[in-house]
Amino acid sequence: MFTSDEKKRLLKTIADLLKEYRGAGPKSHYIKYCEQEIHIVVSGTLSPVEKYLVQTFGQEYIDAVYKFYYLTVEQAIQKMDQVFDGKHQMKLLEWEPDFLNDRVVYRIKHK
Repeated sequence: MFTSDEKKRLLKTIADLLKEYRGAGPKSHYIKYCEQEIHIVVSGTLSPVEKYLVQTFGQEYIDAVYKFYYLTVEQAIQKMDQVFDGKHQMKLLEWEPDFLNDRVVYRIKHK
């Protein structure tokens, strides 16, 4: 399990990673801690241009950028694990992007 200090560091790390990858932090993000998993819920990360593309092209745009986002998520999980020196052995189980509502949930396994 994560200590209180680790939970604070994880929240800050998530915001920092989003700033690194997206150029700005999310409107909101929170973490739900489960027995062997954490669920990270992030909303408000799409730029105005991305929102326009989603609204204009819908699923066609989403399909085009899905793999790019997935690869970025994999890299971010590795960086989060490095913050804790591999102590929690984080691994992405699933991610549920909802581009239409500008929200994504990441399910991450940890030890």
